[in-house]
Amino acid sequence: MIKTLENDADFQSIVAQGKVVVDFNATWCGPCRMMGRIIENIQDDYADVTFLSVDVDQHPQLANTFRITSIPCMYFFKDGKQIQVDTPDDGKADYLLGARPEDDFRDILDHSFNA
Repeated sequence: MIKTLENDADFQSIVAQGKVVVDFNATWCGPCRMMGRIIENIQDDYADVTFLSVDVDQHPQLANTFRITSIPCMYFFKDGKQIQVDTPDDGKADYLLGARPEDDFRDILDHSFNA
């Protein structure tokens, strides 16, 4: 399911609920729009994952908290705790930076949440 963050105060309660991918993005960002379409395409296949869209222009304090300097940038959470992103080719990292093809993104989701 895709959720759009409406206010910063809701962030913690949303990431505390199971598996969550926080997608920091902006409406003017082409790669962000590409990832948004990919998330829309795969959301039904990942019904147990919440995809939280956070527009950095609307939520600058939250973007600053996560030190977002480039978008799209995604953080993964499980039961309220940040987990490392596990990319099959690059190994583990604190976040996923940049747009990825759909098949690669599916692999990253599978590796990260099922490890």
